[in-house]
Formats: sequence, structure tokens, C-alpha cells
Amino acid sequence: YCLSDDEDGESSLSPVNPKPNPDSMSSGQWEGAEIEHKQRCIDVGRILVLDDCFVSCRMLRFLLQSLGLNEVDTFSDASEALEELMRPTSVYKAMLTDYHVGETCGADLTCKLRDWEAKAERPHLIIIGMTGDDKITRHQRRLTS
Repeated sequence: YCLSDDEDGESSLSPVNPKPNPDSMSSGQWEGAEIEHKQRCIDVGRILVLDDCFVSCRMLRFLLQSLGLNEVDTFSDASEALEELMRPTSVYKAMLTDYHVGETCGADLTCKLRDWEAKAERPHLIIIGMTGDDKITRHQRRLTS
């Protein structure tokens, strides 16, 4: 995410990574714009991506990096990811997880992580759940209707 100024001079967060275009600038302008761009990007911290599909992991890493979020680690095994998140030296700020990762479901993984966070007195990790399972989507729609 980057800060950008609107016409009124107000700063706001944008998920777009507005990198300067080197083709439209002289070398001196480019260097200054690149430095300003790097200074204005917000460091959201390290992100853990958990999905048992290798292609999804690569795609999510690419997507996050294209948004300027370069500290991304991918895992395809829920137990390994949970072990990594629960290390005392863990520095993750967010996790993107598939709802179904092998035999583990996202709800169970979240409960285990939240229980550990409470016992270890750690701040809550941002957890973003994802799924391509239409059954879950239909079930959620029925629950919210």
C-alpha cells in the first residue's frame, strides 16, 4: 500500500503501487521519484501465505509483490505454517490462507492460532481466508439471508 495525495492535498492509502515511469522522465527526475516512492510505501510487515496448491502460492506471492509487499513466505502444509507462526521470534503481521489446506480447515487453523495468541499474550495476526469452494460460498449466503 502506498500513500497518495488527492487534489485537496489529503493523503490516503491506495492498494495500487504507483511506481514512477522511467520512460517519461529524465534520469535525475527518475532517481528522485523512485526515492520518494520508496519513502511513501508503508511497511505492512511479513506476510505468510498458506495454500496446498503450488500455483496458488506463486500467484498470490506475485500479486502481493506487484502491490509492493515484498516480504512474503509461502507454505503448503498447515502444520508447518502454524509451527512457523508460533515461533517466539515470528515476525508475521498477516496470513492469507485457503479454507481447505490438506486435512485442515481454515476455521480450525484460526482457532488454534487464536488460542496460542491468547496464551502467549501475542497481538492478533491479521487472517484473510480464501476459498474456491462454491459449497462454502452458498452456505455462507444462506446463513446471511
